[in-house]
Amino acid sequence: MRPRLLSPNSLNQFLGCEHRTYLDVLDARGVLGAERLPPNAQLLLERGERHEEAFLQRLRDEGRDTVSLPRTGLVTDRYAATVQEMRAGRQVIHQACLLDDGWVGYADFLIRVDERSDLGKFWVS
Repeated sequence: MRPRLLSPNSLNQFLGCEHRTYLDVLDARGVLGAERLPPNAQLLLERGERHEEAFLQRLRDEGRDTVSLPRTGLVTDRYAATVQEMRAGRQVIHQACLLDDGWVGYADFLIRVDERSDLGKFWVS
């Protein structure tokens, strides 16, 4: 069994409701079946995605060098793709995956800035 990665979101959910964490584990095992969201949660997700896409389009319209990474796949593959694009010097990485010591996080946008680092010139937006 692969070790379970933690995210700030999973920690917040656990602190808010331990039962939610139990349900998330069952869902990850495929026990719960289809995702069940209340109608208002679905509306919020759709609005958030529209806002994100509009912001991405604005960056492209400004002429920024952007790349959108897949939202699915193995975490290690998503992380490797993020690092590859950072090393390539992309100005904007959409849907970046970050890993550190058993924690995983996803940044809607990484935007390059003029600061030195081991991976290039980036900060999380």
